[in-house]
Amino acid sequence: MQTVDAVAAVEQVLSRIGSYPQEVEVADVVKTPCSWRLYLQLIGEEPDRLEDPAKVLLRLYEYKFGEHVQRYLAACFPTRFSRAAPTLYSGVQVQHLGYLDGLPVMLSHESTRVFPQFPARSKLIAAARAHMLGAEAVIVILVDRNTQKWSAWTLTDIDEAGKAVAKVPAYLASLWRGEGFPGGTASDNDCAACPYATKCDADRFGPPDPWPSNGIRAVPTTDIIIELDRYLFSLNFKDSGRATHCIHPSELSMTPCDRRIAYGLMGIRQMGQISSHLRRIFNAGHALHDIVQMALAIAKGDAFQEEVRVQHEQLKITGHCDGQEDVLGYEIKSAGGSSYKKFTKAKREHVDQANIYCALLGLERVLYLYVNKEEGVMKQFVTPHNRVSWKKTATRCAHIIKTVQQGLLPPQIDIKSKCGECPYMWTCKPAAYKRQRRF
Repeated sequence: MQTVDAVAAVEQVLSRIGSYPQEVEVADVVKTPCSWRLYLQLIGEEPDRLEDPAKVLLRLYEYKFGEHVQRYLAACFPTRFSRAAPTLYSGVQVQHLGYLDGLPVMLSHESTRVFPQFPARSKLIAAARAHMLGAEAVIVILVDRNTQKWSAWTLTDIDEAGKAVAKVPAYLASLWRGEGFPGGTASDNDCAACPYATKCDADRFGPPDPWPSNGIRAVPTTDIIIELDRYLFSLNFKDSGRATHCIHPSELSMTPCDRRIAYGLMGIRQMGQISSHLRRIFNAGHALHDIVQMALAIAKGDAFQEEVRVQHEQLKITGHCDGQEDVLGYEIKSAGGSSYKKFTKAKREHVDQANIYCALLGLERVLYLYVNKEEGVMKQFVTPHNRVSWKKTATRCAHIIKTVQQGLLPPQIDIKSKCGECPYMWTCKPAAYKRQRRF
């Protein structure tokens, strides 16, 4: 059986489409020690090597997750928030989500290793962006890249840091006009790691001076997070658009409770159980899923089909497989850093779900791509179609359908960990629900 290296295919695409884009953003200015390197990037000089695909993936992921946060803000503060696209300052991009009460709002992703602290470099980037937008203060939403926990801050006293960083775009603009002196500031290690090392002919002046970031004042702005959390929880009481009166493969694989499946088949209304934090985790997973799926589509070309519909009329099954290439199915999953490192094979519930796709799409095997949200790396596992597992699933579905058609319900399971997260607990009222109602 031919081995498919999907990780390598995705990484190759990410490196090709994302490596050292010609646009230079304020964060690039702060993170890059050499202005001449930024200039070579700005004029589209071909780099010596492609960028690390994990870094490209994280950059794309943070951008797509930022689109979710931008929508949160617009819906939560409809009269106070206005969306905005990146603007230019002397040819350098200034990214921001928009304006809340007249102040620019920015998103900063941080590693679990530093969250919930506000790193000095992140403060500097936000202060510089705000200064280039002509603002005297800025609101920053910090998000843990790994867990999607968040906090909000208001930064003031940003002028000194902002003016220092703003000198670099001015220098780049002078080089663009042919007026500036071609010189770089970097250490030997920086130059050795530079992707434009063989293209560089500038004079070198040694390491740059440190940025003046100590004077920036950061104050927690908890009211913004409280309002955003309330908004995200309120989405539990709105129609999600998810198909009803059917059986979803994901639910069959995640719950042992036939009654829960029956309620979905009957179209019983779900009551909200998704916390604000969990919804952000879902959105982060969707963002990573979309990026990897896009890369697979580019790598595989016309042979790859995205979001392949899965349906079985008699068994009332409705769902979508992430991707299909002939008799090979693809499933894309994201995981936190600690969970990711424990994976030595595909998770049982993911295999059970994919077995349904195999049976209904005629697949021989499924390839699972797991993405590390913290580091941007990936691993893959492949499992064959398990026909015995599918027969058990089909029998289970047929039994649930027959029970509902008889006007009955499958028995309660009354498992605290499962009942506590069930969206039908309000109508099922198991013992676990009754115990909760006493307090």
